[in-house]
Amino acid sequence: MKQNYSTLLFDADGTLFNYEDSERQALLKTFEHFSIIRDEEDVITGYRLINHELWKKFESGIISLPALRTERFSRLFDSLELQFDPHEFGEIYVQYLGEGKKLLPDAWEIVEKLSASFDLALITNGIAEVQHRRLKASGLIKFFPVVVISEEIGFPKPDPMFFKIALQKLDNLPKENLLIIGDSLTSDIAGGNLSGIDTCWFNPESKKNDTQYIPTYEIKKLTELVTLFSYD
Repeated sequence: MKQNYSTLLFDADGTLFNYEDSERQALLKTFEHFSIIRDEEDVITGYRLINHELWKKFESGIISLPALRTERFSRLFDSLELQFDPHEFGEIYVQYLGEGKKLLPDAWEIVEKLSASFDLALITNGIAEVQHRRLKASGLIKFFPVVVISEEIGFPKPDPMFFKIALQKLDNLPKENLLIIGDSLTSDIAGGNLSGIDTCWFNPESKKNDTQYIPTYEIKKLTELVTLFSYD
């Protein structure tokens, strides 16, 4: 087990933040804002399928983030046969999404513990205005002096350029001193594989890895992170 890590690069959504809860609440509040009445579960299930597909395209560079923010609701409205402005709806949705500060179990405790022994950085493909608001509202921001957001640097994970810029913000630390921690095989783990950085796959649901990307470590609970390191 490697013991020479000095800096841990955490993903945000699905790793520290309970994104599913934030997404659900934001959708329901936005539908209420526009006085749209539809079956909640149908809306959420349909939206998640559309959103997941578009984020994969974003990771691959097929669609831009501004286009994604509108296109997901354009497709959703088509499927629900609704006549609303997807751009206007998307802007309100993002405002509500930024209120979603709920963390996953053990997230605060493990970040606080690890911050005493390691430098921490946050790396995310999320929308910048949403991530900044949530980091501040949750209080996590005090643990992350370095925050790298794809929208602000122009490259998404897993693009190696994302991690090259992240390293520059970390004073070009040697890659062997870094560990990426995230829940996405195609974003976090792929990014590490493509950039030569060790990774830890946070896999709480014990999903099968059917991709070509191989994590250095795999954990089901965030508390398992402490078992990867020795402390002086």
